[in-house]
Amino acid sequence: MKFRCSTLLFCMFVLLKCLLHADAALATCSAPNVNVPVPATLTIQRDAPVGTILRGGRVQTVNRITCNKNSIDLQLDGSWWVFPAASNRDNGATSLSNVRATGYPGVGIRWANLNSYTGTTQYFSAYSLASGNTSTSRRGIDWNAVTTFTDTFEFVKTGPISSGTLAASSYALQYSTPVSKNVQNAGWTLTFFPRLTFRCSAARFRQAILPSRFRRY
Repeated sequence: MKFRCSTLLFCMFVLLKCLLHADAALATCSAPNVNVPVPATLTIQRDAPVGTILRGGRVQTVNRITCNKNSIDLQLDGSWWVFPAASNRDNGATSLSNVRATGYPGVGIRWANLNSYTGTTQYFSAYSLASGNTSTSRRGIDWNAVTTFTDTFEFVKTGPISSGTLAASSYALQYSTPVSKNVQNAGWTLTFFPRLTFRCSAARFRQAILPSRFRRY
């Protein structure tokens, strides 16, 4: 009888641990992947100055992030942190503020993120798109509700451009608990860019450059 009781207690203990881990695995934050609706072909005049946004090269996406309180420490955390994954490919900085290189000569990308939870806009492209969980790149989102990310992507001339193509690419966002470390670098959502064709026109550039109105907080 003692053996049976001990066995039963052990099985109950194992089952309880499995349930706790399963609850943590349910966690936490979810969001669909995002396909950036940028046109397949972007054009620009050859004599356009550096800093010009390519024609068709400014698009927006909206993503709803749903989070719950599983795995979060209500006394320590109070929110989730979201940031570009360290596994992303980053092609380095450019001479322009908040613009990262795309890997295609003369073309950079500016990525502004408006966070409904904080009401502020921040440039993911101000730093490496593979920065991971750092103080300069992470964003706080609601710990037990829906947060909306509105992202604005701009393809910008950073130098001389020749006609050609850029392979399709994607960037991942991850999330963590801020203080408790209960969840670290959890996989999450991907932002997909299609294969792009850049076309240079010999027409003379006449459009004035509009300054960006986004501020980083």
